[in-house]
Amino acid sequence: MENPLTEAQIKRLNEIARLSADEQKGELPRFLATLTPEQVAFLERQQGEQACPFCLMASGRLQAKRVYEDDTLLGVLDIRPANKGHTILFPKKHASSFSDVDADYFFRVMNIVAKKLMECTNAQGVSFISGEGEGQKVQHLMAHIIPRFKDDGIDFGWNQKNVSEDEMSEIARKMKELEDIEVKVEDVKIEEIEYEPEERVP
Repeated sequence: MENPLTEAQIKRLNEIARLSADEQKGELPRFLATLTPEQVAFLERQQGEQACPFCLMASGRLQAKRVYEDDTLLGVLDIRPANKGHTILFPKKHASSFSDVDADYFFRVMNIVAKKLMECTNAQGVSFISGEGEGQKVQHLMAHIIPRFKDDGIDFGWNQKNVSEDEMSEIARKMKELEDIEVKVEDVKIEEIEYEPEERVP
């Protein structure tokens, strides 16, 4: 069955996907109420009662500017980017945690995509934001790869917390216990990124 959603509806669905979980609970029902029964049935068939936009992108049912793809991961340009070239990398198969995927492979590909983005955009650096759990707006594991430029105005701030000396010592001790664990990362075969920006940043 072809995607019965209009471009405007797809755009709105993507916007809703970037809201907080609480905001989605309010906006998604209002959005669904504007759809025809055929369109609602289409979304429900794809991902059950709560359609995941990243799964829909992976299956090709939501349009996206793809910049990287292999058998397990997909990288698309963010439609509301922090900077030109801002890419979201995520597993094609729905996953909400790094424990659900090959994390070594994920981070290896993330770094390769970042290098290619820097070449394409003439970026001076790159910032990564990745995570899982309740803090995410959409419960699909992802990493944001953001090309950085001088005076780009992006500020990653957080509220500083007080951690006691004892707590820091305990964390350091536990981390040292992990030093004996050997991590082997196989060579990764990837496809070339097909991304040509409209104009190169000087």
